[in-house]
Amino acid sequence: MGRRSAGAGGCGLLPGARRVERGEAPAAERAGPAPSQALTKTWRLPTVEWLALTPRVAVLKGPVNCGVVVGQAGQALVVDSGMGSRSGRQIAEMLAERGLRPAAVLNTHAHGDHTGGNAYLVREAGARLYAPEHEATWVRSPEWGMVFLFGGAEPVAGMTTRRLLPEGAPVHAVVCEGTLRLAGVRVEALHLPGHTRGHMGYLVEGVLFLGDALASEAELASGLPYTYSVSLKLQTLERLESVRAEWYVPGHGEPRREIAPLLQANREAIEGTCAAIQALLAGGPMSEEEVVARVFRGMGAPLHRLGEFSMARATVLSHLSYLHGLDLVAYEVQDGRVLWRLTAGPKG
Repeated sequence: MGRRSAGAGGCGLLPGARRVERGEAPAAERAGPAPSQALTKTWRLPTVEWLALTPRVAVLKGPVNCGVVVGQAGQALVVDSGMGSRSGRQIAEMLAERGLRPAAVLNTHAHGDHTGGNAYLVREAGARLYAPEHEATWVRSPEWGMVFLFGGAEPVAGMTTRRLLPEGAPVHAVVCEGTLRLAGVRVEALHLPGHTRGHMGYLVEGVLFLGDALASEAELASGLPYTYSVSLKLQTLERLESVRAEWYVPGHGEPRREIAPLLQANREAIEGTCAAIQALLAGGPMSEEEVVARVFRGMGAPLHRLGEFSMARATVLSHLSYLHGLDLVAYEVQDGRVLWRLTAGPKG
């Protein structure tokens, strides 16, 4: 996968946003600050723990892991902002307790459990918001994500949960792969697509914030995590084999020193899902809705809500698309239904 500097051609801008250029830093910035002693302590809220990984880098460990990087002059970078304005407020309070303020929020992707605190941190704390290419429009206008999941139509009210429809926020800069310099901190932005099209990871001082590029063990055990593209995710799994870091921080689950077991678990989940779909289709053509229902029923994760069904359907379709690209399955439209079937195998 080729590397592009942040701000390279093709990194489209939103109205009012600008590109982040390689090595960019305000003219007044000098060397970074001395390590903050506050980062060596653990401080708890009901659902969030401040976990120091290095003298300058911490994880706000909770249902969604957010990152904090101490920059110069009391500034901090925040990686993802959790779910809802309450998460944004918690992050701001935890920073203030240590004499820090959020200078910038870096989103890994546009899903609401990672962007829910954006609006609070921008509006109330004065942070600037950085979002990946292909994700920025959804970060600013989350309703487009709902339209996407509902097949391109206006979604029904039952889908508008905080996770699926967070409050939007203005994006100040669009991030492409490359090196950023913010608040005196060097950040490597790595394009890690698969979970979403534009998903980014951020490598800072030996800590790689993965967002949802990898599903945690708990997510894999509880069902089939959302996937936009199986082929892109497999490319990301291969790429991550060669990315060296002291710590790897998934968006959900435990930070870890070794990533190989989680890479393998994600590969096995993809292989298992593809095998399950092929086994179902061995019994004859099947509609996509029936494939979705039977795949998740077989995992012990039946679907009861429209939002979770919509994400499950998209995930199963991403696996069908992958198998179709390998000439292992085919589809036809019959009597107003899309039916999937096995093929005789790859051509040639």
